Amino acid sequence: MAAGILPKPGEDNGPCDYECQHRDCVLTRAMAKYVCRYCGKVIGYGEPFYQDQDREQKKIMGLIHAVCLERHITQKEG
Repeated sequence: MAAGILPKPGEDNGPCDYECQHRDCVLTRAMAKYVCRYCGKVIGYGEPFYQDQDREQKKIMGLIHAVCLERHITQKEG
């Protein structure tokens, strides 16, 4: 599984650096505002993230920081 990274507004492939209604820009800004369930902070731009899936309930729950998920897995194994 590879982590995704949202490019910052104004960067190549990032959303416009002004408030627009382009479909991809709106989606990227919404993804950046999603709150990670482990740390309680927004996903933001330029940070690796994964799609968060609750394997027991088999439903998509949103996005999670890669570092938070990796830390959680390491703590469970240790």
